[in-house]
Amino acid sequence: MYKVHPYGQQTVLGSVEHLKNPSLSKMYEFFKTYYVTNNMALVLSGNFKSKEIIPIIEKKFGKLRSGKVPKLPLWKEKEFNGREFFEVAMTPMNAGIIGFRTVKKGHKDEIILEVMNNVLSNSSGTGLLDKLITDGKIMQAGVNSSLQIDMGASMFIFIPRIMGQSLEEAEKLVMGKINELKDGKFDDEFVNAIKVQLDKDFQRGFEKIQSRTLSIVFNFLEGKSWKEYLKYSEELSKVTKKDIIRIAKKYYGKNYLVMYSKMGRPDKKKLEKPKHKPKANLSNSEAKSDYFKSLDKIKIRSEKPKFISFSDANSKELSERIKYGVGSREMPILKETASYLSYLGTEEKVFEKYKKDLQKIGADIYITCSDNYFSISVEGMDKYLKETLTLLKEFLEKVKKDDSKIDILKSNSEMTLQTEDKTPNTVGRALMEYALYKKKSSFINRLVPSEIANLKGEKLLASFMDVQTYEQDIHYVGKIPLKQVENILKNTLPLKKATKKSKSPMSRKREKFGGGMSSLLFQEIREFRSLAYTTYGTYSTPFFEKESGFTYAYVGTQADKTHEAIIVMNDILQKLPEKPERMGNIKNSLLQSVSTNAPSFRGVTNVVESWRKKGYKKDIRKEKMQTYKKMSFKDIIEFHKKNIARRPVLITIVGNKKLINLKEIKKLGKIIEIKKEEIFKK
Repeated sequence: MYKVHPYGQQTVLGSVEHLKNPSLSKMYEFFKTYYVTNNMALVLSGNFKSKEIIPIIEKKFGKLRSGKVPKLPLWKEKEFNGREFFEVAMTPMNAGIIGFRTVKKGHKDEIILEVMNNVLSNSSGTGLLDKLITDGKIMQAGVNSSLQIDMGASMFIFIPRIMGQSLEEAEKLVMGKINELKDGKFDDEFVNAIKVQLDKDFQRGFEKIQSRTLSIVFNFLEGKSWKEYLKYSEELSKVTKKDIIRIAKKYYGKNYLVMYSKMGRPDKKKLEKPKHKPKANLSNSEAKSDYFKSLDKIKIRSEKPKFISFSDANSKELSERIKYGVGSREMPILKETASYLSYLGTEEKVFEKYKKDLQKIGADIYITCSDNYFSISVEGMDKYLKETLTLLKEFLEKVKKDDSKIDILKSNSEMTLQTEDKTPNTVGRALMEYALYKKKSSFINRLVPSEIANLKGEKLLASFMDVQTYEQDIHYVGKIPLKQVENILKNTLPLKKATKKSKSPMSRKREKFGGGMSSLLFQEIREFRSLAYTTYGTYSTPFFEKESGFTYAYVGTQADKTHEAIIVMNDILQKLPEKPERMGNIKNSLLQSVSTNAPSFRGVTNVVESWRKKGYKKDIRKEKMQTYKKMSFKDIIEFHKKNIARRPVLITIVGNKKLINLKEIKKLGKIIEIKKEEIFKK
């Protein structure tokens, strides 16, 4: 896509050659040149008063040096010459990309381009490209707008049907939809619906502190002021169908790039492993530098935690969810049922018309199924709550079967099966589930393409009717008073009386004892011994008091270091290194986590539901705070001895056994070799 600009010539880390012998002097020179105050932004978002914090920033950061920042080169790319084509073999299935160069971030056409690409493909599945998928004409098709600081592009990614469709045929279908866009084969009403949805997404971005902070950061990088950023809604409202056609013709012309990727793996250049051994003075592991000591003296301000209040809604958007107490672990067909329903319309409206009616009022319905729960989620605007629920009622009462959509389910399953056993992380997860649950593993307890092909719409809809007889929880988040919402729900939705009790547990809460830079696992395994790329551990608390918790630890390492990493990990699990001097930091961290990790107002109902099912009637974090304040390192040691040490251990390993020292690992216990075919149902 970029033949000259670094965007297309190397990754941020550079090439393998760059990594072989990185120059420390050049790194220092780079740091001196670019890490200067006139090339930086300090972005803070949180619970503080600007008038109080600004003088502190000026005093502390004012000491940092500024410098002359060199102007970056202006890279120029030549126009593509018609349809430029190249072919590679680097994906687990055939795939293609059509690339058009567009604009950089902050360009005046950026917002029109965003609306235009949503006309082609959007989260509601109503775009011109989306119709190719819902009609079963192509496996996957979508557009990704990749706008960078210097340049930008629109990438049309497509995957042909696994059987009976070539990449050329799939490309032709995608180009046909791009031409429909340029010919204006869409209406003004659809454009307005897209704009409502995009504005809703923009407003929702202000709800979380992380997204607010990142928005400020990206504005700085683009050279855009916050005031300009806040004009998004105003500029969005001005976009017309005429603008879209003009921009489509301007950027989606005759000059573009096409890439076909056949099945295969990219060639990887590997670095030769250094022969030197890691050195670490383990006896000096808790030594502190003068700088660390100066930081340690800084008192952490004790923030008063914000406990849950039900009047926290500060947004005009609503979220609602009906959560039924049954999932795919109990009824494997439900995974396919959820996918099937996502392609259906009603007796009165075809899929596209039904989805567009939702889109007009900034709403959408998502149907999902997890191991334990079947959920219908509704996103929309508070002012259209009744209208949104009326459309949901229509779907619940009059959903119309369409057996042609079963082919889509079969194709999606084929795509999953073709790729899953080629991804190490997925293979690792499948192996762990098999070791824990055997035939109840989600990679075995499922329907496969041959079974899906024999399904009928009646059976899938019957399973949906069955789901509605299970216990259900209804979650609403918004600004409408609870009693009013309750009346609207009772008078609108055809909620059936539950006749089946749920057997499904809530998700367990995993309390991390590893994973951070200062954790024992990271320090002992990676920092001291260089035995892992990554390592972390969690203790998963039981949901109910009489249930068992479990400890889960992970190491990602080179095959020939597997036995060493496992032995060190097992030693830590069996005998926790006693470092009581860390207790102050541990307590501060836990107390701060209560203050800073309050659930967002959209997530609060899920948290309250889990507390209620455990038997709590108030915010349990108050109780946690009292426990954390009284806790000593002796309590941690006692907990470890009682719940982790000397407990049965199950170790799963994914890797090339020719490179793994199985003789050493055998000392830890019996080795059982498993073939991929045993952990994946095909």
